Amino acid sequence: MDFLPILAVSVALSLDCFTVGLAIGTASSGNPVLKSLVVGIFFGGFQAGMTLAGFATGVFLTTAFLALPSWIAALLLLAIGIKIIFEGLYKETSHRDKYDLSVITVLALATSIDAFAVGVAYSFLDLEIVVPAIVIGIVAFAISVTGVLSGRKLKDLIGESIIIVGGLILIGMAASILLFHA
Repeated sequence: MDFLPILAVSVALSLDCFTVGLAIGTASSGNPVLKSLVVGIFFGGFQAGMTLAGFATGVFLTTAFLALPSWIAALLLLAIGIKIIFEGLYKETSHRDKYDLSVITVLALATSIDAFAVGVAYSFLDLEIVVPAIVIGIVAFAISVTGVLSGRKLKDLIGESIIIVGGLILIGMAASILLFHA
């Protein structure tokens, strides 16, 4: 497979990583570079890993089963979005990071469901998977880091109320998944 289609798939898969990274950046405290690197490693790793997992199990999956992960991803994003909005409205936000490693792990899983489906598709098409999985992981890393740093800049410009926007972004993503993927 040529590199350009692999890159296009990688960017398409990583757009939700940027959006979630943006939300994380708006509500994160501490060192923004360290936070963006952690998010990038988790998101890139999950994207690559889920692509490989989808490929490895692609033979056994059916179309009906593929709808279930979309529902799970949507529910995870919705729950975290509501939690972030609630905490942004009713609790002290300036000294507490809403996105600890457990939340980042759940978000990395939720945003990598599509990568799993791509791995399944590669399996069905009998395409090579190692290079695409690596490219998907690297692109997701870079785009996630950019999203977190951009969100942090927005927070610096707009202030703490941007946290609510981050929660709304996650809820919007959940609605999009339910409308277009489930």
